[in-house]
Amino acid sequence: MRNKKIKAVIPVIFILSMIFTTIVYADDWYEKEDGYYTIYDQTSNKVLCLIAAKVSQGDEYVSDDNKLYEVIKVKDKNHIAYAKYKEEIKLPEISSTKQEALALMAKQQNRIIGIYHTHSDESYVPTDGTSSINGKGGIYKVGDALTASLKKDGVQVIHRQELHLPHDAGAYRRSRPTNKKILQQAPAAVFDVHRDAIPSEQYDFKVNGKPATKVRIVLGQKNQNIEKNKNLAYKLKAVADEMYPGMIKDIYIGKGNYNQDMAPNSALLEIGTHENKREAAENTANVLGNVLTVAVFGGQKQVAAENGQPSKIVKNTEPAQTDNTGTSGGLLIVLGIAIVLGVGYLFISNSGKELRSKFGDKFSSFLGNRKK
Repeated sequence: MRNKKIKAVIPVIFILSMIFTTIVYADDWYEKEDGYYTIYDQTSNKVLCLIAAKVSQGDEYVSDDNKLYEVIKVKDKNHIAYAKYKEEIKLPEISSTKQEALALMAKQQNRIIGIYHTHSDESYVPTDGTSSINGKGGIYKVGDALTASLKKDGVQVIHRQELHLPHDAGAYRRSRPTNKKILQQAPAAVFDVHRDAIPSEQYDFKVNGKPATKVRIVLGQKNQNIEKNKNLAYKLKAVADEMYPGMIKDIYIGKGNYNQDMAPNSALLEIGTHENKREAAENTANVLGNVLTVAVFGGQKQVAAENGQPSKIVKNTEPAQTDNTGTSGGLLIVLGIAIVLGVGYLFISNSGKELRSKFGDKFSSFLGNRKK
């Protein structure tokens, strides 16, 4: 009997390991500054992007011009990968006008956004003197700037200050309790704010005439909230493309989780890279709050004139906060996991033979009589 139960446990352990492997895979999201991958278009051999993380077959990438690619081949030894074009992404419609706009939409009761930093040490070399600080890195000051920007729009911000050192393969596990504390206050969205580790020219940008940085949105595809989080990312890019064209450089959807299984409307934001000045990243954060507010809560925002273009009003009538895109799919994944665990428990408790004797006849009658 004991041997039978041990044998029954083996497939359950295997299934559980597969589930939890996808959750902790995000802990591979760290590389040395010289360890980034280059992803090429398989057809044109054009460089699509550089990314300071482990690239895997099946990862997806949305370019600045909204083209979706899928990674089909990875050469880890050379840190290169190849991706094929799939389709053009249709972003949500965001309106803009040069004329006086209507009054802002009524403010929702739950105007709360959470911010934290899984990689606490991340810093900006030209300003902080190093790419990594054993404590609060420069990334916290960028988070402070983003917090101030959101507060100007009347948003309540939960900017957690916990450290999750060291910057290793356990950082995401250590930051989960921090994220949990944020979620206990029911925010409309949560952002894990980072800086990238690729050459600065990939992120150089200007906003309001000042040096700034671009922003990369990173999502984990292996969790039940992926469709909801994709919707948030697309909404952010659509709003930013109207307010500050070019600021959102791209969206990377990697194999992993990045703690985004804990709640929908979650995303990882890379604001600049280690080679950018921190002040440039802060300049981006000072206006990124406008993008987050309009994308998450809806409403409208006036954008100052720049590069010879007049000021304009950008309006979003479908806030990400109230959009239920992908919710049913997420529930199905959770239900599926629950069923697997439930069946596993029955195997452990009753052994496979006993389980078949209890439920076999019922399954047979449901599926039809089997031939003997």
